[in-house]
Amino acid sequence: MLTVRDLLHAGDLPGATAAYEGSLLPESEAPFAEEQRFVFDVSLRESLLARGTATELLRFAAVHPYDEAVLEQAVARATPTDPEHHEAVARLDLARRP
Repeated sequence: MLTVRDLLHAGDLPGATAAYEGSLLPESEAPFAEEQRFVFDVSLRESLLARGTATELLRFAAVHPYDEAVLEQAVARATPTDPEHHEAVARLDLARRP
């Protein structure tokens, strides 16, 4: 996870997204783990929402499949004829289902 943070701080969003394998210690309830998990996830998410490509947004959504804002941006940033656009539309539809 330090690599993800370091890459984000260096402005390497594609590298940070590729290095992100999921939330830090997702089963841990230790306060430090919860705080760091929140910081890493939110930092990457906000960076992606600000300037991520459809590919990067979909990679993040693979870990966070119900994040509608991320999926909406993936739909918006993919070319309508691109397979990523169709995938993003389908995944957004799934995320919105009750």
